[in-house]
Amino acid sequence: MLERFKAFWQGVVLAPVVNLLLKLGVHPDLVTLVGTLGVAVGAQVIDGRMSENRLAVGCIGPKPERLTELENKLNGVQPADIGRLVSEEKTYLRDLLRPVDDLLGSADYKLYMACTMLTDALESVTRSNAPD
Repeated sequence: MLERFKAFWQGVVLAPVVNLLLKLGVHPDLVTLVGTLGVAVGAQVIDGRMSENRLAVGCIGPKPERLTELENKLNGVQPADIGRLVSEEKTYLRDLLRPVDDLLGSADYKLYMACTMLTDALESVTRSNAPD
């Protein structure tokens, strides 16, 4: 069902507009109709606790940002506490990332998704580093 909906919007509604812009000489990098939110996570788990991590988020505000303050707070925590700590840092994330309301979503939704994606990515990385 959703694939048909997506195909209709991309193929019937958006494709003619995109093709026209490209024919008019607009650079392909400027013909972006759907934004994305990007999260990059790297983490090392030693003895069941996070010992090193690197976090970055992009496409939520004016520029991509590394989350050094959150990285420091996550050092030494157990993977079970990751979600709680990330959600407690919403104010820090809002101030640093400066999400904006636009056609792609509200600032609150973008912040919610950034927190969700950070938590999911960190939990995934820590699961893959867990001892068998």
